[in-house]
Amino acid sequence: MPTLNYLKLINDTLINYYSDSQNKDEKKILKHNIIKEVLNIERCFEKITKEEAIGILKDLGISKDKLENVYQEVLQSQM
Repeated sequence: MPTLNYLKLINDTLINYYSDSQNKDEKKILKHNIIKEVLNIERCFEKITKEEAIGILKDLGISKDKLENVYQEVLQSQM
C-alpha cells in the first residue's frame, strides 16, 4: 500500500534526478518542489481536489490503471 511517505520518497528521487547535470530540467525541478510543499501539508489529500491529487500522482509516475486505487489508499492512510 503506497503511503504519503512513499510518495514523498518518489518525489525527492525525481527532484534529484532532474537536478542531475545530465538531466537538468528547471521546469520539472520547480514542479516537483511545489509537489513537495503540497505533500508536506498535513492531510494534504483531504485539502485538495481529487483532480489535483490525481494530477500529482500522475506527475509522480503512478500508472494510469493504478491512479484511483493509490489515491484511495493514500486518502485512507491519512485518516
